[in-house]
Amino acid sequence: MSKGIVGRCTGMTLLGVDARPVLIEAAVFPGLPHCSLVGLADTAVNEARERLRASFAHVGLPWPNERVTINLSPAALPKTGTGLDLGVAIALLEAQGWKPLHNKVVAVGELGLDGSVRGVRGILPSVAAAKRYGFDTVLVPWVNAHEARLVEGITIQPVRHLAQVAQWMGIAVSEPYVPDPKNVITVPKPEEQPDMADVYGQETALIGIEVAAVGGHHAVMIGAPGVGKSMIAQRMPGVMPELTPDEALEVAVIRSIRGQSLSSLHTRPPLAAPHHTASVSALVGGGSGIARPGAITAAHRGILFCDEFAEFSPRAIQALREPLENGFIDIARANAVVRFPARFQLVAASNPCKCGRALEGVGACTCTPRELRVYRSKLGGPVRDRIDIAIQLNRPTRADIQHGPTTTSTAMKERISAARERQRARGSGLNSQLPGPWLREHTGLSATMAALIEKQLRTGQVSMRGFDRILRVAWSLADLAGHDSPTDDDVALAFTLRTTLESH
Repeated sequence: MSKGIVGRCTGMTLLGVDARPVLIEAAVFPGLPHCSLVGLADTAVNEARERLRASFAHVGLPWPNERVTINLSPAALPKTGTGLDLGVAIALLEAQGWKPLHNKVVAVGELGLDGSVRGVRGILPSVAAAKRYGFDTVLVPWVNAHEARLVEGITIQPVRHLAQVAQWMGIAVSEPYVPDPKNVITVPKPEEQPDMADVYGQETALIGIEVAAVGGHHAVMIGAPGVGKSMIAQRMPGVMPELTPDEALEVAVIRSIRGQSLSSLHTRPPLAAPHHTASVSALVGGGSGIARPGAITAAHRGILFCDEFAEFSPRAIQALREPLENGFIDIARANAVVRFPARFQLVAASNPCKCGRALEGVGACTCTPRELRVYRSKLGGPVRDRIDIAIQLNRPTRADIQHGPTTTSTAMKERISAARERQRARGSGLNSQLPGPWLREHTGLSATMAALIEKQLRTGQVSMRGFDRILRVAWSLADLAGHDSPTDDDVALAFTLRTTLESH
């Protein structure tokens, strides 16, 4: 064993939706047998010492019978997770005099007690960061290889066992690694997507959802239980335009950070549907220790579907204000502030009242006036003010069912894509993000419509912010209809979609 050698290897640690390189240094000194690990490591990283000792013994690798110091640099950067295990093992072997790997290699992976290299979350951002920082090879767990290869221009070396790495370093081990030619990584088949053709009736609701998808407008569906609110929302990603390659990569990184398996870039916008009992941390991100992304980040570039919206806690609903406004959320920790992307389209669903039968006709609702007032107040506040479209759903009739589907996802997607193309040609971005001055300058209203809007503003039925939201929806209706600018009919329908929310 050579003395005075400092073994080195580079690993990766996650910070938000990004990864940072960590220089792992290991040194062996004369003294009582002891292994210390320094460098702002969390519990999972510190426990690597025990995992390494067991895996070294199982494979037949030498463990120093002296003092071992492992340093993780930069020391001020928080180190989290088990992905540094493989890099620590390589650095420790180098410190004992074995042949080092070249300095352009990054190692990411967790070690099992038997020496197996297990998968970790965040492989995609780790490999992307390795490429960005100038490394040319990344050792990754076998099970994460497909995900790692989504990043082009860097060599990916899948690793199944610590013995495999030891042999590359010229070490004879008691249990040599023998590749199994039959062992291949399977790629899961894509899931079948539900179709809007499954929705019978609800023509008005489907029009409202189509308009929302065109302009990226936040929407709420109000109706009795079982009328199809959840069914429509779950089919929305299938009618949205495909993500661009850059957007698909953003979504893939988030899925990787959350520990979801990846084999290809998904161009379908994501759908996140948190339960109404979800905590604030589950919704916007957080948790103990290092901050984890929540449902709003899982919905980035896609749909956040909040079913039973009125049943969410007031704190959870208010927590949506910042991401709805800014498109991101900042999570503060004692040693870092983590920013997670959260540019999503909110689609909420709610019963009209506590019993759910307020729209069923006279006498059907069993709620008291106070219960109605309390329930509907939950839909109020700043978040409600950011919702552009409200849709009322009634139970489908026998005629609706006999008539068959109103539309299909394919037909709806074609119309939405054409309308989005009109927005791109205009160069003004999504309609939901059009600024007020632009709207008032470019939207020509007839004298009759201008007088109606002025009356609504004067009586307080519509605020100035609400008026701007009506115009944004009107532009989406115009794009859908192929108009160069909103007509009076477009503005009138947008006004109706907005005032449906006020009536509830």
